[in-house]
Amino acid sequence: MNGNMEELYDKDVHCPVCSEKFSTKKLRRSVVRVQSTDADFCVHYKSENPYFYSLWVCKKCGYTEFENRFENITKKNAEIIKKEIMPKWVSRDYGGRRDVAQAMQIYKLALYQAELLEKEFSHKAVLCLMIAWLYRYESDNASEIKFMKSALELYSKAYSAEEFPIGGMDSAKLSYLIGELNRRCGNLKESIKWFGKAIDDPNMKKSIHIKKKAREQWHLAAEEYKAIRPSE
Repeated sequence: MNGNMEELYDKDVHCPVCSEKFSTKKLRRSVVRVQSTDADFCVHYKSENPYFYSLWVCKKCGYTEFENRFENITKKNAEIIKKEIMPKWVSRDYGGRRDVAQAMQIYKLALYQAELLEKEFSHKAVLCLMIAWLYRYESDNASEIKFMKSALELYSKAYSAEEFPIGGMDSAKLSYLIGELNRRCGNLKESIKWFGKAIDDPNMKKSIHIKKKAREQWHLAAEEYKAIRPSE
C-alpha cells in the first residue's frame, strides 16, 4: 500500500543555518501500520514509511538533519554548512511526498554532512544502517551489505568510545545489534561472540524479548558457522 496524502500533513520549519522558512511533510502516527520487523530492527510497513520523513532538508541551503536534532546545530557547524554545502547546493524541494529513491538521496546527503561536521560514530552509524535498509526494500543486496558493513564498523567504535544510551540503545541491545550485523555481513565468529556478550549483559534483564531473540540468532549464527566450517 502506497498510502495517500491524508497520512501526511505539512509542518512549517525555520532553518537554523540560513533562516529560510520551508514546509516539509510529516506522517501522522495514528496511520502507521507495521507489517514485520527484521532481526536487525528494520521495520517493513503496510502504511507510508516513517523512515522516508525522519530527515528534514532546507531547500535553500541544503542543511539536512533528523527532525529531533534539526534546530540543535552549533554556530560553528552552521558556518561549515554555509561554506561547504550552500555554494554547491542546487535548490530542490523535498517537502512533498517521498519515495524510496528520494529518501536514499536525503540519507546520503545527511551522511555526507555528518562526516563533514565530524558527528559522533553512532550518528553516522544509524544513517548507514538506514541506507542499508532502504537498499533492502529495493532488493539491492550488494549495496545493502556495503552500507551495513559501514554501520557495523561505526557501531563497534561507538560501543567502545561513547556513553550509553547510544542511539536509544543500552549496552545489551547494541551488543545484540552488532552481533546481528556481523551475522548478516558473514562475520560469523564475531557474531557468536557479540550475541554471547548481549546474553550475558546485566541490562538484558530489562529486555526479555531481545534476550530471546539474541539466543535465537546465536543458534542461527552457530549453525551457519558449522555449515561453512565442518572440520572445526
